[in-house]
Amino acid sequence: MNEPRNRDLPGNDAIPVVYPPYLTVSCQEDEVSLVDLWIRLRAYKRIFWSLFLVLAVLGAIYALFLYQEKYQLNTAIQIGAINTGGQVVKIETPESLKGKLTNAILPAITARYLKQNPQLKRFETSVSSPKNSDIVVIQNKIPLDRQPLFTDFQKEVAASVLRDHQQLVALYQTGLQAELQAAEAKLAELMDPRTLQAQLDKLKLQIQTAEQKLKHLQETQKIIETGGKESVLRSMTDEQKQLLLNREGEVDDRVLEARFEEILLDNKIKQDQQNQAIEASRLKMDDIRRAHQLKVEQQQRAVEAIRGKLKSFNISRVVSDPVRSVKPAGLSRNLLLVLVVFMAGFLAFMAVLLALFRDQVREREQEQN
Repeated sequence: MNEPRNRDLPGNDAIPVVYPPYLTVSCQEDEVSLVDLWIRLRAYKRIFWSLFLVLAVLGAIYALFLYQEKYQLNTAIQIGAINTGGQVVKIETPESLKGKLTNAILPAITARYLKQNPQLKRFETSVSSPKNSDIVVIQNKIPLDRQPLFTDFQKEVAASVLRDHQQLVALYQTGLQAELQAAEAKLAELMDPRTLQAQLDKLKLQIQTAEQKLKHLQETQKIIETGGKESVLRSMTDEQKQLLLNREGEVDDRVLEARFEEILLDNKIKQDQQNQAIEASRLKMDDIRRAHQLKVEQQQRAVEAIRGKLKSFNISRVVSDPVRSVKPAGLSRNLLLVLVVFMAGFLAFMAVLLALFRDQVREREQEQN
């Protein structure tokens, strides 16, 4: 046993210090020398290099002959827009289209392609959309020799989306086409000269009737003015003449004169009324012409507005056909070779450490025995 050391205290003689028994036990630690470890590891270099070369060769064979680099194949579709009551909105939101592709279109087309091409393994197709964009991107990771097959696959997916959107557009356009046909028919009716003429004919007939009455009144006035009071007297009935007789039974000239003036005034009033009626009818004809022209212009604008709506449709389109990335999307062959060398060295070194540990365990067991 190791003897406990004495501690010199200031001003006192050396006093032996007694430590607890568990501190007096030897706790020597094994010291690890890197030189010794390296010397011992060198004894296993044959194992290291053998295992390293085997793993490296196997990994190189896989990387050079079996491993297939995968590239990204992308197809971008731009969602079109439709005109709904003057408001232009997307045919379908990117989120809705992504859900339709993921849950309906892609599974159906993928299943058909796997059935038609037994050499294909089951593959995944991803769908993404840039933020705040009307673009939807279809993506596949493909080996280089499968590019033509996956190009056709993505084209078929894109064509299916476009057909679906064309059906939605056709549904909206059907209503607009019917509205356009009705508007064009109404415009053709308004521009037909017979439509305006039918309205003017009624007024022309009224004007002709008023003019005939006016002419008759003018002729009557001329006869009255030419014939004088005698003509008035001749035009009266016996009953009317009795009203003109005085007490002596003769025609009263003053009454006859008054009657003459009254007839002339009444005739002039009627002529004025007919003139006003004729002028009012002519003004009304002008108003009808202006109103009809205004209706024609308004209907023309309505037709052009509907045509503008039909032209404002932006049909969904393929922005870019299937395009393959220049660099591999995953692990490249060169990088895989580097990883193969690294992993072969690491595994070989770990195998050497295990062999060293095994041999040390055996040595300890032999020493104890």
